[in-house]
Amino acid sequence: MRRILFTLSLLLLLTGCGGRAAPASAPETLVQRVGGATVSLTLAPAPPAGDTQETFTLSLTRAGRPLAGETVFLNAGMVTMGMGSTHWQLQPTGPGRYQGRGRFPMAGEWRVRVTAGGPRKLRASFYVVVN
Repeated sequence: MRRILFTLSLLLLLTGCGGRAAPASAPETLVQRVGGATVSLTLAPAPPAGDTQETFTLSLTRAGRPLAGETVFLNAGMVTMGMGSTHWQLQPTGPGRYQGRGRFPMAGEWRVRVTAGGPRKLRASFYVVVN
């Protein structure tokens, strides 16, 4: 009986140590309306993981029309810890679309602030949980 319990325990332990990472899911899009404009932030892969390369895609529209020619920055700071902040500048990829890559330094609750400069100043803020 002990031999059977030992063998089952060993099998369960080895099964749990498979070392396979969870597959990345579809991108997550967060949307906010600010001053008559719609700001959509897409994170891929989602959910984001600490110290893992992330792609940030931002879409800016007003009345259904893309807002092009903006200078776009993301500023991320932890909500619960004074860890400073992380900054990324997004590059234009098409009319009203901007993209960049970066990492959240660690898991936790983050506030991602979007600043879009240019002729129309837009600011939006998103809450992101990083695993």
